[in-house]
Amino acid sequence: MLNKYWLFTIDTEWDRRSKRKDLATENLTALPRLQALCDDEGVRPCYYTAYEAAISPVFESFATALLAEGKGEVGTHLHPWTTPPFSAQERDAPKATSFPNELPLVEFERKLEQLQTALVRRYGRQYSYRAGRFGFIPAHAEILSRLGYLSDSSVTPHLSWQGHSGLTANAGPDFRAYDANPFVWQSKEGELLELPLTIVRRYKPLSKVLRPWASHLSYRLGLGQFWLRPLPDNLIFLEDMVTAVARLGLPLANVMIHSNELNPTTNPYFNTPESVALLFEALQRLFKRLDQAGYKNVTPQEYAELSIKNASLPRRLASSLD
Repeated sequence: MLNKYWLFTIDTEWDRRSKRKDLATENLTALPRLQALCDDEGVRPCYYTAYEAAISPVFESFATALLAEGKGEVGTHLHPWTTPPFSAQERDAPKATSFPNELPLVEFERKLEQLQTALVRRYGRQYSYRAGRFGFIPAHAEILSRLGYLSDSSVTPHLSWQGHSGLTANAGPDFRAYDANPFVWQSKEGELLELPLTIVRRYKPLSKVLRPWASHLSYRLGLGQFWLRPLPDNLIFLEDMVTAVARLGLPLANVMIHSNELNPTTNPYFNTPESVALLFEALQRLFKRLDQAGYKNVTPQEYAELSIKNASLPRRLASSLD
């Protein structure tokens, strides 16, 4: 097993700039352009797929060909507000974009099974999961293991989402106690590999002294940490971030984007054709830099199959955040 790998993961979902009730998925028409770039650079991505994308004929046509040609993976991405069945509380708050961690565990599992059924029917078995809005808690690991998943990729190191609202105020999880190294969740249902997003501290960390909402703000301002995720204000620094990640000796670099960021009419970040073109150029440079830094691209499923039995990986109980 090589020492360094990297993932390219896409949260594949609704149009962020559409009305909440519409759940339009126009952005999915941009996926072939992204996949063409991946093909050119020898990159095999994972499309973490939400319910609204899973049932889209556009995505079904795209993903069926992707899987048949062995060019990537389709994973699972749970948005509670788009995935049936819906509780009375959800029906009473139709504009809320809830976190999965807000749900009672029984409801979480029921929604996950419904999403999994929709995905398996069209794309075969899924082994890789990411929570919508990163709404993961350790108790989810046991459920994911029971349903046959090999990995989760929801932990955002050094960041807290507790200042963000879902069905309730201050609803998100808090990951300030985590770093970017992979580890294994242990439960009575088995082991689940955690693949944190690559977020590392830049300067003296502020997350311990800031309120949760300010912890996220410090990331946006570049004060506390940087995220290996293309955004308009960091595109010129992505290659330097790879250098920093390599110097830290991280065995895994986990790069993410959202599918709606590929279409200028469906996201708040890259909202002109010119800015989307810059995003694609930055991604190409990033892919090349990761290769130069000695990172080998794999899918989350492949990395899990390589790593899950690695005895040197830290283990955490799936019942607590310690």
